[in-house]
Amino acid sequence: VSGSTASDLGDIGDVLRCKIPAWYYGATQDASVVVVQVLADGSEVMLWQRVCVWAKCGYVPPPLRQGYAGGVWWLRLGLRLQSGRAQRFQWDGRPCPPGEHSPRGGVRPWCEPCLAGYISTTEGALACTACPLGSYSPVDGGTACTACPSPSTTSQPGGASLDDCQVLCFAGTYGRIQGAPPCLLCDQGFHAPASGASVCTQCAPGTSTPPPSAQDPADPPTACRTLCPPGTEGPFGLGPCTPCAAGTFSRFAGDPCQACPAGMYSVQGQADCEECPTECEVARLQGGSEREEALRSQCCVLQWPL
Repeated sequence: VSGSTASDLGDIGDVLRCKIPAWYYGATQDASVVVVQVLADGSEVMLWQRVCVWAKCGYVPPPLRQGYAGGVWWLRLGLRLQSGRAQRFQWDGRPCPPGEHSPRGGVRPWCEPCLAGYISTTEGALACTACPLGSYSPVDGGTACTACPSPSTTSQPGGASLDDCQVLCFAGTYGRIQGAPPCLLCDQGFHAPASGASVCTQCAPGTSTPPPSAQDPADPPTACRTLCPPGTEGPFGLGPCTPCAAGTFSRFAGDPCQACPAGMYSVQGQADCEECPTECEVARLQGGSEREEALRSQCCVLQWPL
């Protein structure tokens, strides 16, 4: 409507009603119509009428009902333009206050309050904004969101009440939706060091955690533990670590001990096995070192049974 011009003989009220349906404007103090007379020399004279220029709105231009200066206006079923004169009019609405919005330019009289869970903080808002995660707005027409009490949060933006705030998953567990219940245990090799985790963090190289089946749901691990070094083993590769027995080995950190292949041997705590010698004179020795005993029991007994 802004900038529209009517130059033919006609009723401005009817023109406006065609441009702006009657229910868009009326007897209200929240909007106005600005009317400007365009003179022959191109200059303009503002003829401003608040609210509505249609006769049914109750407008009577001064002086009373006898018309306006120069005969431009006269009252008959409403306001009419004098033939040959041009008038320019535009809608002029006051902005919606904070807490309200209007998709029609953010102005009155079309303002509506923001629904619970949504707010507007400035005048003239075209749309309301959802409260961010971890906050809520319990009333219509809100201008600020309230933070959820710690350690709780909302599962999605637009929280509308305190009930939308949920306690966060505790350390050692995670919740797929913004760290809120249902809470799950982290997989092996992952951990959640703080409450409210939405994903678990992978352990650094050389460290790990046990699988969920071996975790205590009431006291899950919140930190990664160092893997057992080569030549030792422990539950799920973690401490307490014990040396691999003679005849077994663990090559990498966290690996379980396993038997040496045929034709090879090891002493206690070895990370790898060694090849058996071709001759086993040592087998005839009595006692001897740990290595000699390993040779006798793992290699030579196969060649020269004792």
